[in-house]
Amino acid sequence: MVRPVVRVGPNELHFTEPTAYTDIYTSLKLLKDPILYHNTFKFGSLNLFNSINPKDHSGYKSLFSSYFSRKGVVRLESVIQERVDKLISQLAKNHRTSPADMNHAFRSVSLDVITLYTLRTSLDTTSYPSFCHPAILAIDNAIEKLWTFKHLPFLKKLVRLPKWLSMRLTPGSKLMLEMHAEMERLVDKAIKDSQAYDPDSDPDSNVFYTLLRNARIEGKLKQSNRVTREWLLAEGRGLRIAGSDTVGNTCTIGTRCLIRDDRVREKLVRELETAWPDKESPIPLECLEKLPYLTAVIKESLRLSFGVVTPMNRVVPDSGAVIAGHEVPPGTIVSIANSFVHMSPDIFNDPACFYPERWLEDRDHCLDRHLVSFGKGPRACIGI
Repeated sequence: MVRPVVRVGPNELHFTEPTAYTDIYTSLKLLKDPILYHNTFKFGSLNLFNSINPKDHSGYKSLFSSYFSRKGVVRLESVIQERVDKLISQLAKNHRTSPADMNHAFRSVSLDVITLYTLRTSLDTTSYPSFCHPAILAIDNAIEKLWTFKHLPFLKKLVRLPKWLSMRLTPGSKLMLEMHAEMERLVDKAIKDSQAYDPDSDPDSNVFYTLLRNARIEGKLKQSNRVTREWLLAEGRGLRIAGSDTVGNTCTIGTRCLIRDDRVREKLVRELETAWPDKESPIPLECLEKLPYLTAVIKESLRLSFGVVTPMNRVVPDSGAVIAGHEVPPGTIVSIANSFVHMSPDIFNDPACFYPERWLEDRDHCLDRHLVSFGKGPRACIGI
């Protein structure tokens, strides 16, 4: 039996009723829990993801607005196409001689895409044999360590050890340190050149130029607590990891479900073949967005992959709160995992079933309100 509220820590409650999601995450009064977001996710400066104060978050978010606009994202189309072509080429070349870890494969594509778009550089992980690039393995290793840092935050000091000592203690850290050094080089160059940066003459510069330019336009460049070298580095690290892992996981779940369900796969293929008769030319994003069954398959893949699985803790304010009908006292840490919304039979009939048609049958788009893979409310993922 699943209880509506479970005490999971001395001062922490986890809810299971889907209505709790809106109560917790759409309110500006319930702030992010510093213990989780600082101990676990903060390395160096605050950034868009781990900032606690809503005003800080709003300021950070405004600097990204133009970069993740519709116009900006459409520019990704050629980058995505090139990486997908590389993925298909790798699979076709090696499928008879060696198996492929498709989770690593999809995450390689998404990592290359996000780094090419934001940093204008790439490790070309999609070309690596069996898709087991050290960067993918290093990210796996880093994510595992996050939960150790949550409970033993003093271990984060190991990250700031001299490079030679860090590599000796944790040999797998070598590539992460090299990636960080590359990030530092990009940030330093952007800071040096930002005054002369002209987006019209150089639209393909990395994200750091955009952040610095937007800060200058908004008059925030002089606020040292906001636009600093450390902040730019923190945003760069966040984009690299957050932008690759969840997308890759969603593609993995969707592919697995399509392979196992002939009916859904064949229906999707028929729709794609009708919309895309000439396979020699890439199909434009604008056309793909208009395919209803493809959209439904993507939504169903997002639903069953959950997005960020870990409950994102919030702190009840001094005035207290009512969450899913329960009165909660001030200072209590509260959360609900995405899976309890996505797997609720009260919202999604037969929730364990991969059934894209549910999104087509939902004429009023009521289900869209319960698709929380990328969060909900003012702190939802900036990439959606």
